[in-house]
Amino acid sequence: GETSYKLNSFENHPIYRRRYDSDYPRRDKNSTETKKLKGEGIHTLHYHLRAPHRSNHSFPESHHDFPHFSQDRLEVLRSTSLMHGTFYFAPTSHDVNIPAHAIHRPSWNRVQQNMLDDDAIDTEKEKERCKRYNYEYNNRTLSKRRRLFLGTMIADESMEVIQAVSSEVYNLFHTVSIVESNVTHNLSPRKWRFGMGSDNLLKLQQLFGPKTKVSVDYYVTNLTSTNGDDLLSDYIQREGNNLRWSLNGMEPDDIAIVGDCDETFSRDYLRALQVCDVPEFRPGKKCRGEKIMSSTLVFESSPKCVTKGRRWFHPDALLGECVDQVGDESIHLPSKREWNDKHSNFKEGYGGGFNFTLYDKDGLGGDTGKYPLWFATDIRMNPGNWASSRDGSATGFHFHNFFESAKEIHWKYLTYGHAWGGGGDRPIWEIHEDIELGVQCARGVKYENWLDFTEERSHPMPIYYLNEEARDARHRHWQSIVEEDRLYFNRTESEMKWVFHPPPTSPPVVLVGTNEENTGTIEVNSSLENSILVDTTANCIENLNSTSLLHGTFYFAPTSHDVNIPAHAIHRPSWNRVQQNMLDDDAIDTEKEKERCKRYNYEYNNRTLSKRRRLFLGTMIADESMEVIQAVSSEVYNLFHTVSIVESNVTHNLSPRKWRFGMGSDNLLKLQQLFGPKTKVSVDYYVTNLTSTNGDDLLSDYIQREGNNLRWSLNGMEPDDIAIVGDCDETFSRDYLRALQVCDVPEFRPGKKCRGEKI
Repeated sequence: GETSYKLNSFENHPIYRRRYDSDYPRRDKNSTETKKLKGEGIHTLHYHLRAPHRSNHSFPESHHDFPHFSQDRLEVLRSTSLMHGTFYFAPTSHDVNIPAHAIHRPSWNRVQQNMLDDDAIDTEKEKERCKRYNYEYNNRTLSKRRRLFLGTMIADESMEVIQAVSSEVYNLFHTVSIVESNVTHNLSPRKWRFGMGSDNLLKLQQLFGPKTKVSVDYYVTNLTSTNGDDLLSDYIQREGNNLRWSLNGMEPDDIAIVGDCDETFSRDYLRALQVCDVPEFRPGKKCRGEKIMSSTLVFESSPKCVTKGRRWFHPDALLGECVDQVGDESIHLPSKREWNDKHSNFKEGYGGGFNFTLYDKDGLGGDTGKYPLWFATDIRMNPGNWASSRDGSATGFHFHNFFESAKEIHWKYLTYGHAWGGGGDRPIWEIHEDIELGVQCARGVKYENWLDFTEERSHPMPIYYLNEEARDARHRHWQSIVEEDRLYFNRTESEMKWVFHPPPTSPPVVLVGTNEENTGTIEVNSSLENSILVDTTANCIENLNSTSLLHGTFYFAPTSHDVNIPAHAIHRPSWNRVQQNMLDDDAIDTEKEKERCKRYNYEYNNRTLSKRRRLFLGTMIADESMEVIQAVSSEVYNLFHTVSIVESNVTHNLSPRKWRFGMGSDNLLKLQQLFGPKTKVSVDYYVTNLTSTNGDDLLSDYIQREGNNLRWSLNGMEPDDIAIVGDCDETFSRDYLRALQVCDVPEFRPGKKCRGEKI
């Protein structure tokens, strides 16, 4: 375990920070003096600037020799202490001499090696690559690639999944910043896995390739409570990534990528980000929303367990000039955050959910027209632009739940970020729907949504698993984990039933107009009568036009254009001058529309000068207040061609409920006027046949929304119209809806493959 750490290179890279935070050390670049800061409630601060140790240190060979915090060993490291805890910065892979016994030599087959030999810039290949993702390739990027900086955290992820991710990005990144904590997300104590000098660390630091600086830095928390937020520790721990990026010399034109240890962009897409003209990476950003999210293919516990159409949206990428510790804080002024105003995510109104109304109102941005720099957690959590290839194939991979034992899975679901209290008292397939998919795949259960490893369209699959032996080995190991858990809980094979997903043998829903015979059976809830009186004139919904499906029946009522409103029920909106000016926007003013389109990075062309696209809204209604319906309808007053609302006779858990918007009711008469006289508003009725949700709390939600499609068709929706779906308390802003109606929106160009082009 003798390891020589070359710490001398750290002398020229002290961690310093210039910002408004009273709990961040402010330090002049050329000074070795630390200024003591005063602030109400601020803990005592320590800023370690000790002379580097040049002698050899003996470190234990395994992390098992670090039973606690190894505080004495951490204290020799540079550190930054904040209110919530302390980050300790260890040597990178470029500062460590690997002992002979610990040297890792990767073994690639010919296919893998060919994919990894891609360092040279071949102009024609790069143009073709950029075209795959709808990017251009220009002369500005011919001479060099953008540098990539990865930020992630590590806990109990298996070495298998780390190898899968690191193989995909082998020698691509300038820096890989990994932060390990002494607690789990729910603040349960945990042992260090990657302590200094441990075999785990020495292996990890070699997996990403010799060109990449890999570091595992350590976070010791001061938190005693998560304040009810299961991910608070996650958000705060990621601040260590920003500090490490700065320490390693990240520049404004570099790219920050944030993900979990089991997520990665594909190698091909990362190469595209390095050389293509990516709109989100052009300089001079406002730092408001210019991040990229991956279209991520999910592997559930095994490379052989993939489901069609299942896409997630991490990791995420952002230009360095918008990254905290890297960008210019003099023009990107700090905002308020959820923990002590300075840490965690942006507060609502100060950037949370991209709502900067209070940030602007408080003048925090001054007159710069810019927005605050992003912590690593912002890069992960804030909305962005979803990146997929032209043919719809994935731009990233998620190796989900690739654990080494059932015990590790139970521990994760008990203590980590999306923790679930029942994770320890039942078998893994009954813990979560994701695990269930993996378990049924391991058992070889036939399921129409399985995707074979070689079937993912034109895009290559993960490099690490382009090795049949590696694929088979992991799948066999996953099968052994499932069998281990089955035996532990004393379950028979017949008891391993689907809990969260519908059984694969269920018959497909028979669509309207088909002649397919229903060979399956379905239990009908006879206690929910279909002939409930729903209006004041004693008309029954059975008198309405209807469409009956296996799961229930939709009844289609008259729209607001088919109803005579009685005098007593007429609604007359009252707008003030500001509101009225915003609503008087029907005329197409070319210059204003060009300006509007520019606000959202769209073009305005002659094809859309004469008319606006028609908008069709689909939603459901239950117990939402009239206040919220008025707020939404005011925003979209007279904008929509159709507003389709579906009301059900049951709640999501199938409890019976009364109709609120029965035909002729005052509620309905008011609702049908709120969206403006130009809009056709309908409330249609859904009566369910379901007797069980099959463990999916939102099954009724998904099925009920089919009524929106049926109503849109009934109201004459055309292929060039726009469908908008939301809940009753959600809406696009009026200004953005107007942009969607007239701008050249890439997602609305005709000839779509219908794979991922939604907004």
